[in-house]
Amino acid sequence: MSETLRALAFLTGSLLRRLAREGMVVRSLVFPTALVIGTLMATLAVMAAIRTPQTVAVIPTDPVAEAAEEAGFVVVRTEDPQLALDRGAVWASIVDEKITATSDDLGLQQLEALVREARGSAWRPASNPQRPSNVESQPLALRIARLLAVLFTLYGVVFGAGMVARDRGDGTLESELALPVPRWTHATARFIAGSLGLAVFFAGGVALVDAMLDIEAPLIILGHGAAAAAGATAIGIASAGRSTIKSGFSTTLAVSMSAVSVLGSMGLSSEATHFLPIASLSATGSPVVPLLVSLVLGAACSAWFGRAQS
Repeated sequence: MSETLRALAFLTGSLLRRLAREGMVVRSLVFPTALVIGTLMATLAVMAAIRTPQTVAVIPTDPVAEAAEEAGFVVVRTEDPQLALDRGAVWASIVDEKITATSDDLGLQQLEALVREARGSAWRPASNPQRPSNVESQPLALRIARLLAVLFTLYGVVFGAGMVARDRGDGTLESELALPVPRWTHATARFIAGSLGLAVFFAGGVALVDAMLDIEAPLIILGHGAAAAAGATAIGIASAGRSTIKSGFSTTLAVSMSAVSVLGSMGLSSEATHFLPIASLSATGSPVVPLLVSLVLGAACSAWFGRAQS
């Protein structure tokens, strides 16, 4: 048994080194996170670019005009500020001590503070704009993290099936099967390597989303995503282990994707299936049981693979 475990460790390490040396594999693992974070950044940039400028109409002799310009407002000096507002030419108008605005924007409170200061008021509101709280951004963060989990789950199918099909095609698998170790160790090594690689990159993606939007329970999302990726990897390995070169990789991939889709649909239709990996992606409870089930699924698929290669 010790020799088998040592061989398993060596095979797993060898697979991880091979995956790390393949630039296409590393780029594909980075791509989902880069896509999601890039989309968020682009959305923020577009929103900032199309944001309506806070244009304020002020009587030319009003001392608040200069203060508003220094505060970053676009000031339009006109003898009839209210008319400019009625025509839609400005966002707000100031006439004596009256402020009229078309919307309750974040700058309205700051504008009121400037008017009160120019008029010598004894008090003025705080000028710091209120920003969205973490509670408001958490639902969006949860959806984005789950989207990442779905992408890495699909990657798990490709990784599991691809590692077997590639090594069978170039003769590596036949060479490994000649080693004096149980045949299930070859599938187990691929299961561990694929699951570990996917979990590490998924954890990086969850950490970035959490830093930007504050996920409510990042460890729970990470656990369910890792369980789903491991379960999908096991399904891909089992499907590829039973197929042959003649059957083609597309058939293997289609069978694996169908199984993953069924598990995902089960999770969406019934909470009773949330103990299963992939089905638990929509769950909010502890991921311990799905993680354990994914390990059992990996062991079962390794045994299936060993029997198929005998």
